[in-house]
Amino acid sequence: MNQTPIIYSFRLDSVGGATELTPESDSAIRQAIASSELTWFHINTLHPDAEQFLLEIMQLDALVSEALLADETRPRLVDNENTALIILRGVNLNQGAEPEDMVSLRIWITKNSIISAGRRPLKALRDIVESFTQNKGPKDAGEWLTDVCVELYDHMQSAVTGLVEETDKLEEEVFHSQNENVRESILDIRKRAMILRRYITPQKDVVSYLRESQLSWMNDFCRRRLIEVGDWLTRYCEDLDSVRERAQVIKDELNAAMNDRLNRNLYLLSIVAAVALPLGILTGLFGINIGGMPGVESPHAFIWFSIALVVLCLLELVYLKKKKWI
Repeated sequence: MNQTPIIYSFRLDSVGGATELTPESDSAIRQAIASSELTWFHINTLHPDAEQFLLEIMQLDALVSEALLADETRPRLVDNENTALIILRGVNLNQGAEPEDMVSLRIWITKNSIISAGRRPLKALRDIVESFTQNKGPKDAGEWLTDVCVELYDHMQSAVTGLVEETDKLEEEVFHSQNENVRESILDIRKRAMILRRYITPQKDVVSYLRESQLSWMNDFCRRRLIEVGDWLTRYCEDLDSVRERAQVIKDELNAAMNDRLNRNLYLLSIVAAVALPLGILTGLFGINIGGMPGVESPHAFIWFSIALVVLCLLELVYLKKKKWI
């Protein structure tokens, strides 16, 4: 484990680039934060020194530190004049992980200081770090926060699109082959869509509140970009609602197909029973071992009896056909 909880530390140059900070002491970190230039520190909340780092070195309020280190979080925005505490969630794009296993990103941001925190790697942050190397990164706090939202929710599209495509395949498979083995897949898709939507919906509110906030470092360009981000989230919610509804329709169609198949089988068995019952009664009556039965002494009795059964069977079939039961 790293000696400090710091994962990323940069000083932004206001032209799209950034200088990576390598503070060798606590005083150097305090000096970097106190400067008029924008600094960004991303820390690992699971590090044993994370709380001490936030309280003593970053000199954050205890409530802010508690929010950044909380075990359970939900998306929200708390702004106060020119500071903001923001909790967001992004899809998990780490290797071997499920996208709907959302990754929490906690942010404390002011005009000259950004402190973000998380427990697991987040591709959106890696993309921002990469943008610094090309001098295409955010220039100020407002652009940094907007870029984070754009990256988070742009990556979310792949997870939503994947669910839509899986639903398309299941729909085609059920409608063409009535494959009963897809029942678990249907339930899995509905569950994943429900989880994604549960976390996306409150983030729509966060983006909306952020867009309408009075934070001085959020310029008009950032607010216009957040309008687009809000539209993305609305579309994601609509797509996930559609996935859940289509999954229910697929399930209903599969159940209807199974019921039809069961009814056909039961109907066939009923027809067979209706035809065989009279024949069984007659054969039972003539098969009892009681003296004086007709035909006992005749060598042709069995043949005539068999012919009578065949004729009776044909008459039953004609009757059932006339009644349109078969």
